[in-house]
Amino acid sequence: MDATTNQKINDFFSSYKKQRYDRGHIFARPGETMEYVFYIAEGMVREYDITTTGSEVVVNVLKPGAYFSVTQALIAEPNSWFYEALGDCKVRKAPTHEVVDFVQHNADVAFELLVRVSKGAHGLQRRMAHVMGGTARTQVLFELITEFSRFSTVKGGGKLEVKITTAELAKRCGLSRESVSRELKKLSSKQTLDKSYGAISVRSLDVLRSQLGEAV
Repeated sequence: MDATTNQKINDFFSSYKKQRYDRGHIFARPGETMEYVFYIAEGMVREYDITTTGSEVVVNVLKPGAYFSVTQALIAEPNSWFYEALGDCKVRKAPTHEVVDFVQHNADVAFELLVRVSKGAHGLQRRMAHVMGGTARTQVLFELITEFSRFSTVKGGGKLEVKITTAELAKRCGLSRESVSRELKKLSSKQTLDKSYGAISVRSLDVLRSQLGEAV
């Protein structure tokens, strides 16, 4: 993102009070009319739905700097997802009509938002392709690559690590916990990754990408 545009967005949302929310707080539910757009200052928020069988399917995880429910604001449609704090979060709430006005009168912000939406749509299309035509293995590999690309930290020896449980990874893959656990064990046995309590580590993203390339 262009630094000037980023600063403009930060300045806009900074005019609204920062509010703290505990882990598990639900910011919005499906069917609600969104009166506010939420800007994440600290923490992470997951976007998900619940299937008819009661399973949670995670669509996206949003990091600081992201703002959500803006799509619903622009198309004037009710919300389609649950938005839940993954941990303690601090967000700024801006009235929907003020955000729409801000986007309409700032071409660079509108373009940046278009880029964000396009990247999100591209990621969802790729995930859909793996869900529709892949296997449990390719679905797990694709989600791991996504997680490491967005959320990894560098640990000892240059390894990359993401803090995620098997249960949470299963929700993001749209698979059962048992299926994901089996695939992680297979990848561990091939020394593709290391699994510890609440975390997964790899030597490099190329290791995961090569595994996915062999499977497609």
